[in-house]
Amino acid sequence: MFAFYGLAMYQAQVLEHEIVNLLTVVRMSRRDITSADDFDAAMNSRFKDRLSELVRRVKQHVNDDGVSAELSRAVEVRNDLAHNFWRRNADNFMTRRGQLDMIQDLQERTSTFIDLDAELTKVTMRFGADMNITPERVQQQLETLRSRCRSPAEALACRAEPGAAWATWPSTPAPDRVS
Repeated sequence: MFAFYGLAMYQAQVLEHEIVNLLTVVRMSRRDITSADDFDAAMNSRFKDRLSELVRRVKQHVNDDGVSAELSRAVEVRNDLAHNFWRRNADNFMTRRGQLDMIQDLQERTSTFIDLDAELTKVTMRFGADMNITPERVQQQLETLRSRCRSPAEALACRAEPGAAWATWPSTPAPDRVS
């Protein structure tokens, strides 16, 4: 049960991160971000925002009423998980049938976050295409990271340095810290 709750909250945070990615890529496409420092500041600034504020900002860049509605719903679902889920399900938690119902609810919520993240990733890729930010390039970067992070002993090598994400996109305008 707790693992399902953790997965739902994790996927909510993955969605939140994709929203920050999208907002940052939009700024990059407008050339509002011209250095690694700008990139880091933009990401860090948005990570301080509440999900509802991120959604308000990102809706300006989504030309799909269904996705916009799902974004609003995702905020409600995430807030309910964070603030009400355990209290609302206190009685269900006491029985096996109730626990199974809770797990099903959590799986549906997890799917909501996963599906919306996939939709927003498509939007991010559209904005990033002119900067050579493609699904293939993203996959290459993930493979590079995974190859550095094969064991717990290598965990420190997996930590990103400031500007590291920027450095992975050499076709973007040259930042001042990246050679």
